[in-house]
Amino acid sequence: HVFYYNTYLASLVVMLWRLLSSASAQKIQTVFSSTATAHCHRAASNGATKVLFRTLSSLQQSSGLIGKKELSSPQGFGALEESCYTVVDEHVRAIHKEVETGHFKHSLNHLDHISNNLCKFLDLCEALRQLHPPGPMVNSAVDSMHRLAVYMEELNTDPYLYYGMKGMLSSDIGSSLTSEEIFCAESFMLDFEKSAIHLGDDVRKKVVEWTTSISHLEMDIENAQRTEVGKAFHVPEKYLKGLPPQQMRLLQRMDNGNVIIPCHEQSAAVYLLSVLEDRAMRKAVMEGMYETDGNIDSKLTSLFVQRSELAQLVGFKDSAHKALVHSLADNPDTVNSFLHAASTCIRPQLDEELDLLASVAKHKQIDGDIELFDIKYLCNLARETLNKRSAFLSLENCMNGLNMIVQRLFGVALVKTPTGKGEVWHTSVERYDLVEMSDSGVVGDVIGTLYADLKFRQAKNNHPSHYTLQTGRKLRDAFPSGKLKPQEKPIIALVCGFTNTSALTLDEAKSLFHEFGHAMHSLLSLTTFQHIAGTRGSTDFSELPSTLFENFLLRYDVVRMFAKNSLTGESISEDEYSEIIRLSQEFPALNMDESLTLSSLDQYYNSIDFMNTKSLRRGLELVTETGITPFSWKDFPKYRRFFHLLTYEAGYYSYPWCQALSKCLWDEKFESDPLDRSNGESYRKFILELGSGGDRWERIESFLGREFTIEIMARHLKKP
Repeated sequence: HVFYYNTYLASLVVMLWRLLSSASAQKIQTVFSSTATAHCHRAASNGATKVLFRTLSSLQQSSGLIGKKELSSPQGFGALEESCYTVVDEHVRAIHKEVETGHFKHSLNHLDHISNNLCKFLDLCEALRQLHPPGPMVNSAVDSMHRLAVYMEELNTDPYLYYGMKGMLSSDIGSSLTSEEIFCAESFMLDFEKSAIHLGDDVRKKVVEWTTSISHLEMDIENAQRTEVGKAFHVPEKYLKGLPPQQMRLLQRMDNGNVIIPCHEQSAAVYLLSVLEDRAMRKAVMEGMYETDGNIDSKLTSLFVQRSELAQLVGFKDSAHKALVHSLADNPDTVNSFLHAASTCIRPQLDEELDLLASVAKHKQIDGDIELFDIKYLCNLARETLNKRSAFLSLENCMNGLNMIVQRLFGVALVKTPTGKGEVWHTSVERYDLVEMSDSGVVGDVIGTLYADLKFRQAKNNHPSHYTLQTGRKLRDAFPSGKLKPQEKPIIALVCGFTNTSALTLDEAKSLFHEFGHAMHSLLSLTTFQHIAGTRGSTDFSELPSTLFENFLLRYDVVRMFAKNSLTGESISEDEYSEIIRLSQEFPALNMDESLTLSSLDQYYNSIDFMNTKSLRRGLELVTETGITPFSWKDFPKYRRFFHLLTYEAGYYSYPWCQALSKCLWDEKFESDPLDRSNGESYRKFILELGSGGDRWERIESFLGREFTIEIMARHLKKP
């Protein structure tokens, strides 16, 4: 969380608050209403529900970004910043007083208020830095972030905040705390201890120095990974006809009809691997992808060594052990056990897929063993066509589907809401309120707000992203006045870069559903503390709701309810949709194999074993030697372009982990009836509303109604 990540604080460097995301928004049907109540209209033929629309007359008109009147001009950032300082200082003084008097009754509430105020402001600034058109507003947001970084460094070295948590847990008050309060207080305390706040001034000084060094290394490596040019190839333009237009515009054309492809342009290079017939050129492209002009290897080695040395300084065995505390997995041994169990479970299916590719290779007269650089090309040949766009999967239709799903499962609905003057950062951004909805179709209270920024723009981070601008939580008055406060409603921004909203590919639709799953986690979370609200927690749990939502797209009986011809209203045929799914899912075991391999590399580079060898290439050898993958990676140093090594720190396993976890929940609870309300209400109660806190294993078992283990989880990766 924002003010505890020492990397952000000590270095005074503005880092990203990224949560994978993409959500959507598209107007669907207008239901005019002069009050805050609208009614649900269902299509008589199949019961699919369309997004509602409310007129501006029913709402309080607002001005300023996300309804904050201060942000109607760049100068407003200074006013909000000063307000943040005032509120936070008040809560800091209150904790100091409680520590000095030995009465810790409200220390946790005060600390969560501190964190909440900082998060709300900094998360908003970061979102605007990524999304708002360049200019004075962005400059003011970045300036505020830099100043707050200095202020947060002071907070991070304030021992009173740490001892407020420790005192509360060890005092008589500790025995009366709820499980949510204990988990949140322990999480705060752990964040402080990772910063060595309890180990004395000399150690804290070293921690600040090392985190500064690590932060600088991460930025240097990220810049090198994205800009250093290794090999470049001249490729006939005919091979690139499937690249999106915005990517083609970045490539240089030659007079002879060729296009220059720098291999560090990952999307173009990966695309070439799927279409180039010349095997030698495919190998050269893959080698070029991982070739650099600079010294990335030495920088990466320094980064991983410094991470583990820092972890040891504050009492952990290595970086992986430090990173995984309080995660669902809890320790590297559990992660590695899962990776090996998952690898074993998918191996029969992987062998089947490789046999199919071998037959394709034989038909194309490709001699010898199948190599890594052959995989994408052979898969493409086996599919016979590239990922196909379908007008049935328009953004509008997909939003209809998402709305129908959440109404059926959770009894909530999306209401498209007009924005006030200056409320959004671009005219293409749309606002949706999530509301409670009765079975009779009557709209109730607003739960939260979703700003959807879905269309491609040049001056914007078009990567699917989820920005929590304000978490939802039950408000407690940290300064007891006897007054009850209303719940603070969540506000999120969901971002995509769709270039053709009238016809998405299945992969694009999956991204939309995936990120909408994140949105539901954020919007339906109902915790007391923002520190554990929604997706604010370990990635190996927060990716569960998003990954589970992808499964709805694999069920024709669900998709037919919203994938319709815009003119005739006719649903997509089962045969056509089955073919779309087949083309996108032909080789799931190969995809999982790569994910498990990268997860294993991530664990190794953050382990004590790497500290002993300091060999990046040894990691490439181990993934084959230990049986994680049957392929040899030793000639392809994937780590040079594996961007997640910088941002996850032993956390990349969360993706295959949550794929297996969500598949288990889907198979056992949703497969027989994906839209069953009782399952939806149970899922909302045990998985979504409790955010990322508490005993998450117990929550999963409560939802499933039985004991749960990583072996059970891994088995669900097997082909059904």
